[in-house]
This record gives sequence, structure tokens and C-alpha cells, in this order.
Amino acid sequence: MNKIEKGPAFWKAFGQAAALWAAVAVAGSLLLPGGSMTLPEEPEKMGWTVLRVCAVLPLVEELIFRGGVQRLLRPLGPGVALAGQAVLFAAAHGSAEAKIYAFAMGLVFGWAVEHTGRIWPGMGLHCLNNCIVLAGCLAERGLG
Repeated sequence: MNKIEKGPAFWKAFGQAAALWAAVAVAGSLLLPGGSMTLPEEPEKMGWTVLRVCAVLPLVEELIFRGGVQRLLRPLGPGVALAGQAVLFAAAHGSAEAKIYAFAMGLVFGWAVEHTGRIWPGMGLHCLNNCIVLAGCLAERGLG
């Protein structure tokens, strides 16, 4: 993994990662419906839930899986590192549908790290993804 200077090559890789994310998100919503998360019943807990789901968890997961696991597996080859961290990322998620979606997203976020040389593009996409999933869950409950 080579760190790309923030020039055209970086932004091209970031744009490709964003396009991959969008494609996986749309495919996931069409092919894996009903993969919702558990939300608190008490409205006073919703603020913490939004902060946790949209910021804390995605940032921590990116540091662990892409910043840690993918980097540790890198000596085995970029493909092994990419697939390995995605499998472990998927294992950390709930239902079978959530695991499938997390595996695909883990590949996208890992690809972003591999092609930009930085972790923050995946962090941004992961935060955006979780916010959209949360908004969908809130809308299903009639809270959106």
C-alpha cells in the first residue's frame, strides 16, 4: 500500500471507492431487505445512539479492521489482507444479512485504504453508510 499524494490520483481512487460504496449500498438495499438495527425505545437515548452509530462505531471499526487487521495481514499479500479483514469485519456483525452486507462494505473500505494509502476515506464512507442505514431504520419506525 503506497500513500498517494493528495492529487488527481488520490481523488480518482477516492471517487472510485465512493462509487463502489454506492453500488454496494444500493445492491444491499435491493437484495438484503430488512437488515435493520436495534434502536432504543426511549427518545432520550436516541442522541447517544446516533453518535454511536454514525461516528464512534465506524471510526473505531475502521481503526481496528483497516488500520490494524489489514495492515497486519499485508505481508501475506494485498488480496489476503483485503479479504481477511473483510471476513473478520463481517464476523463482528449480527444477522446473516448484516454479515453479507458488512463483508461487501469491508471489501470497499479496505479497497479505499489500499488504493489511497490512507484510512480516512474509508472512515468517511463508513460514517456516511451508517448514517444512511440508521435513517432508514428510523424511517421504518416512523421517526424519520
